[in-house]
Amino acid sequence: MKKSIAPNFLIVGAAKSGTTLLWNWLASHPDVFMPSIKEPHFFCFEDGTIPHVGPELDPFYAAQITTKRSCYKALWDERHENQICGEASPGYLYYPQTAQNIAQENPNMRIIAIFRNPIVRAFSQYMHHRRDGYEPCATFEDALDAEEKRKNAGFWWGYHYLSTGFYAQQWRHYQLCFPHRQLLPLLYDDVVREPRATYGKICDFLELSPQNPNFSEHYNQTTHLEYVPRHGKLQTTLRHGSTATRIAHLLLPSVPRDSLRNWISWCNSVKVPMLKSPTIIELSNKFRLDNRELSEMIGKDLSEWALT
Repeated sequence: MKKSIAPNFLIVGAAKSGTTLLWNWLASHPDVFMPSIKEPHFFCFEDGTIPHVGPELDPFYAAQITTKRSCYKALWDERHENQICGEASPGYLYYPQTAQNIAQENPNMRIIAIFRNPIVRAFSQYMHHRRDGYEPCATFEDALDAEEKRKNAGFWWGYHYLSTGFYAQQWRHYQLCFPHRQLLPLLYDDVVREPRATYGKICDFLELSPQNPNFSEHYNQTTHLEYVPRHGKLQTTLRHGSTATRIAHLLLPSVPRDSLRNWISWCNSVKVPMLKSPTIIELSNKFRLDNRELSEMIGKDLSEWALT
């Protein structure tokens, strides 16, 4: 029988719902160890087979995906003896086999999930990709239209904007694999409105003494974006390479490199696309039944989600 290499708890998603914020809160706790690789996604792909991630996935992000048991085990090497361990991989909520994989590895695992209005979450994920230059579709509607074709082509789950929003279907796998006392469903709205109270719930759930993380700090936000890249490939070159700036620097040698990079980025910017009312109505209809079921499953009022 293989020896368990699992941590004590997992933040399983949903993406763009505050998982990074919770990761940072818990990473600052002296009795918690969180590895430097935030999203290893080990339990999605433990057999070593990663679905083709599509040509628009950040290669630096993809390189952190951990499939080997030895590599996953090594994530906890710097843990102190008195610390509990956790990690946060939003793909764990989406892939249906993951809950069972986790339960087989550690049936005592504690699971934290954060749910956000699926329409707002999907648009935020789209904007995240547009911001970083990994979404070639100029509008959210174009990306939704392309979703099934992308799924069939094996695109990374982060581009499944619609499909990842059916939370009830996803959370049911965890309810079937773990007892209720090991599951903590949270709402993104509560994290934003009542961060201290939400953090207290998490500490109680993990049997930790509350500390004082920085509740005013936010991460990976796309809410207040004003501009996104016009040409994604150019943006990724500016973020992860220096070819474009080297060429431009040859043409304008007296201009500081950072200033030149900022100027190129500004020239490559366009106003952010808007979430359109017809799209909201269409998606509201698609998510209505699943939202209602999730509300019953986790015992939380989700009526605000219908008023996006």
